[in-house]
Amino acid sequence: MNLPVRDSSASKSKAFETPESLPIHVTLLASYIPPHQMESYLAYAARFDRLSILLSTAMESHRGWSTDWGTLDVQVLKGWTFARRWKHRVGFTDAVDIHLPINAFRRLLSLSPDVVVACELGARSFVSSLYTMIHFKKPLVLWACVSEHTEQGRGLSRRIIRGWLMRRAAAVIVNGASGRRYIEGLGVQPDKIFEIPYCTPVNFFDQCSLERNEGESHRLVCVGQLIERKGVERLIHQLSYWATSNPERHVELAIVGDGPLLESLKEIPLPKNLQIDFLGKKTHEELIQIYSGSGILVFPTLADEWGLVVNEAMAAGLPVLGSLYSGAVEELCHEGQTGWVFRVDHDQELLDAIDRVLNTSVERLNDMRKLARERVANITPETCADIFRQVVRGVLENRSRKVR
Repeated sequence: MNLPVRDSSASKSKAFETPESLPIHVTLLASYIPPHQMESYLAYAARFDRLSILLSTAMESHRGWSTDWGTLDVQVLKGWTFARRWKHRVGFTDAVDIHLPINAFRRLLSLSPDVVVACELGARSFVSSLYTMIHFKKPLVLWACVSEHTEQGRGLSRRIIRGWLMRRAAAVIVNGASGRRYIEGLGVQPDKIFEIPYCTPVNFFDQCSLERNEGESHRLVCVGQLIERKGVERLIHQLSYWATSNPERHVELAIVGDGPLLESLKEIPLPKNLQIDFLGKKTHEELIQIYSGSGILVFPTLADEWGLVVNEAMAAGLPVLGSLYSGAVEELCHEGQTGWVFRVDHDQELLDAIDRVLNTSVERLNDMRKLARERVANITPETCADIFRQVVRGVLENRSRKVR
């Protein structure tokens, strides 16, 4: 299910409506709750009489975020966590945590929800499927945070296990079109797949002015962890090449974030007309000011099943120079309208995209700012929670018809 594009005023008024709640209990199993998803979880909780959340960990150790669940009904499961390195076909390696909850089944028995929603396609989903097989009147919804690109090279055994899980799911939620195609490839019928993208709160990043002065219009900003997967090193090398080939132009790039590659990135030699400022980690409030003084977001990721910074920047009025290996870029960035796209592991594509960006007129960039904000105006916690409620209602109605 795709969200329609609507104007920002309509989206803001909708955010203050009182949501209709279903008189049921939903239990959602996830790894952890990132702070930037708190408003979404609160919106989900408002759609049901009860939303209980079972987490594998309070917070993953390498995330560096604080934990605050507000009024959410959260329980942390007992279990083991294993850190491992994952190597993607593109060539980068990434750190991931594997969570094995040992009391998830017992908690589900104790909670006895009407619907079980399991995020990702690992141990939590397996336990949830066993629970709903025994309690066959209680449907299972799988929330698959995947894209075709992130799942390259995962292996036959994983596809077999995931296919088994899919056959036991009443519905599958994905973030976007790429996730939908991957899940369809596992044999799931299209009418069982629903799209709910990551979203940003209203009246936050969209409070940035759409106006930029001439010096700000072409100022680039890159936001994210400084790890291999984010592709920042490739960006700097190609930006340096462009600046060297265009010595009459002054190029500015602000990099927001921290990580193990920070020092090595600072040591990359730069031409005199390329200025790179490493700003470190910033709060969301500080990020608003950075977006307000920047003209274009660069998102050179090598693999992201979504990429929330794309939503944030577009809400702030920044068109996006983005890698097609991001689900958000594929969904939201239309060449020459809301951004420019490239494959980050193809150097010439990235270089050509940089050239298109830095040669776009200030007037055209101003038009693109409006289009960027309009594109994400209706992707809010409220609209996404409405789709979530619709999915849950649908699987309950279908299950009720089957057991009559």
